[in-house]
Amino acid sequence: MQYKTVTLEHPKRLKKDIAPELNSEYERIINQQAAEGWKLLGIHPIEIRRKITCGQWCLCGFLWGSNNYFQADVLVFFKD
Repeated sequence: MQYKTVTLEHPKRLKKDIAPELNSEYERIINQQAAEGWKLLGIHPIEIRRKITCGQWCLCGFLWGSNNYFQADVLVFFKD
């Protein structure tokens, strides 16, 4: 049996208007993998913490050295 993972990253706190777009992305990934013979085993959430750099601070207005949290969902596929 073979396994494959695909990671989809998004903001930790989703706004309602982002949900349809994110759902479409899940569908696209699952359908694409199914067309290649992969079956979805499960979706597992993980939290990602990134340090904001000085360049991002200047562009985004965050405090230098602060953390930015993201959610990533790991889609696990398998093939016999």
